[in-house]
Order: sequence, then C-alpha cells, then structure tokens
Amino acid sequence: MELADGTTVRLNSESRLRYPILFKENSPREVFLQGEGYFRVQADAEHPFIVHSPRVKTFVYGTIFNIKAYPKDSYSNVTLIEGKLKVTDAKGLDQLLHPKQEINCNNDTFVSVPEETNVEDIISWSEGKLYFNNRKLSDIAKDLERKYDIKIVFNSPATKQLIFYSKTQKFNQIESILELLKLTGEVDYQIKGRTVYLNEGNENN
Repeated sequence: MELADGTTVRLNSESRLRYPILFKENSPREVFLQGEGYFRVQADAEHPFIVHSPRVKTFVYGTIFNIKAYPKDSYSNVTLIEGKLKVTDAKGLDQLLHPKQEINCNNDTFVSVPEETNVEDIISWSEGKLYFNNRKLSDIAKDLERKYDIKIVFNSPATKQLIFYSKTQKFNQIESILELLKLTGEVDYQIKGRTVYLNEGNENN
C-alpha cells in the first residue's frame, strides 16, 4: 500500500496498519501497526514519521525498515535496512539503529542491544519465504499459524522449547515444513483438518 506522503508499506499475514487519508500539516506523520510491516518511508525533515506498535515506538528519518510486533507474541523486533531510526521501549528508553542492525523488545524493555543481522533473511517473508534463526518452536509455530491459517497444538511442553535454524526457503504447503522438522528426529506431527498436533520425535523416545 502507498500512503499520502509516498511512503510504501507491505503487510504480513494477520497484520493491520491504521493511518490517515492525509497527514496533518505541521504535525508528525503517525501510523499504528499491529503485526509485521516492511516500510519504505519518504524523507521529510519537517514531518517526522512515527510507527506506534505493541511494545515499541519507532521514530523514522527517511528509512527502509521492518517491524514485527504482533500483540500476542512475547516480543517485538525492529530491523533497519537503510537510513536511520530510533526505537523507544515502554519505559521510554531509546536505542539508535544503524543499517543492517536489529533489536528485540519484550513487554517491558529491550532484551538485546542493537546487533548485526542478515536483513535479506528478516524480510524474506515479503517474498513468501520463511527463515528461522535459532528460534524456539513455540515462536515458529505462531508464524506458521498466521501464514497457513492453521492451529498448532503441542502435545509435549518440552517440544515448545526446541530450537531450530533453517535457511531462507519458500514453502507452498505446511506439510513441507513439518517434514523438514520431522527429519531432525526431535519432532513428529499429525494433521487433522486445520489443526496440526506436534509430538516428541523418535530421537526423544
């Protein structure tokens, strides 16, 4: 989508952006995001661009960046591709990001300092791809539920804590990802209708 100032935004699954038809003169350009969005903001020094989202507020200075901030997730992530931006947490603490850096924030405050990241992987979702970098299976499951419109049930609490890494790949069907997880030996699965049941794999039995 394109906003009145020429800024463009691409939204991920189950994401919403609230914005005015026209931005007010002599005021910041403010929008409200719930979910994940890939932004290309038009520079305008007299009218700062501000993104309000769960857990973080992002002040933008003519920038390309990605925000992942779903209300039901346990953290929010801001990744800067080009330009400069400032991120503020719920306590009012600020962090400046430089290009190719990311930062994570939970419900209270930052849980990391700005660190280098592979931005191509972070924004791979905008090309229909998936990428997991040392993430808990419980967090991965939330992304899969949103992308494939399914429900995932864990039959073993321990399975939620498993950590996985996957290179950026494009999966057209949920079964392809589930088979990839099953190959590790740590996870097995069953599909019933729109529900996926995750169990401990053979390696753990």
